[in-house]
Amino acid sequence: MQATTVGQLWVAYRDEGVDGSHGWGGPGGPEPIGSAGLVRFDLDGCRQWASRPPAGLDPIGDASAMNVADEDVWLCCYPDFPLVRLPTAGPSQAWPTWLGGVRALAVDGRVPSGDPAVE
Repeated sequence: MQATTVGQLWVAYRDEGVDGSHGWGGPGGPEPIGSAGLVRFDLDGCRQWASRPPAGLDPIGDASAMNVADEDVWLCCYPDFPLVRLPTAGPSQAWPTWLGGVRALAVDGRVPSGDPAVE
């Protein structure tokens, strides 16, 4: 979970939050709150936004690393672990990586050089 300077709360979910457990996501149970993989809440805990994959990317199956720089959200997620940038204004961007898994992500807000694989 990360917070922005304007009070948005970003929560990245792992597989149990995406697929459900303990009754969430099962027959007759509620949809898991983290089924989108990445959700933004306001300070009152109300869901404001849920991720939808940019064209060309799979839905988030497991958000393994996330960070917030300024008001942009950056993450790497299963299955292919692309570096994804979700700016507050403008389209999402993604760059392929050679990584087989990510445990942490540090960003300084600069956009990588080179064309993104997905825009």
